[in-house]
Amino acid sequence: MQIQAALPPKELHAIYPTGIYDTKFVAERYGLCPRTLENWRTTGRGPKYTKVGRLVRYKGIFLLEWEEGNTLEHTGHEGLI
Repeated sequence: MQIQAALPPKELHAIYPTGIYDTKFVAERYGLCPRTLENWRTTGRGPKYTKVGRLVRYKGIFLLEWEEGNTLEHTGHEGLI
């Protein structure tokens, strides 16, 4: 029996600027429940998204911008979330 090494989470959930990602991927990437992203979409929080019919998709460039906007310098610094 062969045991395969697991990929590090960053490699497994890498984000590329030109990529398009679904809610499940984004939730796993950030350690969130998909329901949290759904709630954020109704309240205007979280990363920008695109709808294609009924499908919700996140562009990689918007996820990277959202990450950058939530980078904090210290505990008193307010993020965007």
